[in-house]
Amino acid sequence: MDPMLSKALREFNSGPLNQLLVNLRGTEAELWDTQLKHFLRKEQCWASPLPAVSQREAQTINFTRCYHELGMDQEYADFLTAHPPQFVDGCWGIPVLKGVTPNKVVKVLRRLNVAMSLYFEDLDKSVTINDRDPKDGSYWIQCTATIEADEENKNLSANMLAERGTKGLTLLERLLLELAYWLTTTKHLDIKNITLCSGSRYSDGSVPSVGWGSDYREVCVDWYSPDSRGGSIRARTVRQ
Repeated sequence: MDPMLSKALREFNSGPLNQLLVNLRGTEAELWDTQLKHFLRKEQCWASPLPAVSQREAQTINFTRCYHELGMDQEYADFLTAHPPQFVDGCWGIPVLKGVTPNKVVKVLRRLNVAMSLYFEDLDKSVTINDRDPKDGSYWIQCTATIEADEENKNLSANMLAERGTKGLTLLERLLLELAYWLTTTKHLDIKNITLCSGSRYSDGSVPSVGWGSDYREVCVDWYSPDSRGGSIRARTVRQ
């Protein structure tokens, strides 16, 4: 081997490569692993995060940017003109516009380098029942402004919630909330628990769910039986 090349390889192995291996085993291993994967896929890595916001500021999450990323700026402006927001203290207002679908929201999240794990890849086709659907017209919906789904709904299955007359977010509403919250804070919802999207059903009758999977650092869209319940499985009650 050429002496100069041999020297360069020794310096690289003992320098940058060695440091990379150290970082991948260090206290920030998950962060380094994520950024390395972005680099290998020729994606943007080590981008400067958006400024952190206070808990009070986070209650007004950025749906303007949300619909910009969805390519629906004019539709959103027209909707706000026709249906001005009516803010309720302690709640998030979620605008759900005609033309937006779960697949479109997932596509934007992935484009923004948010890892997504879907039980069914084609959510538009798989989710066939919704309490509310923007196909019937755009609308506002509200839910409590909390990172974790409503504690009052823990240990309540979708069937139990229906018996009580409690309406929960649909899958689309929860995904829109995820996108807007991420764009505002660069953080995720349901870090410790799972939102049971009791306002929706897959074609087989199961109930969609959304939560943050910390092990693989991805937003997980999964499912539960209509009778499934647990302390960490919680619907987000619709506040109207």
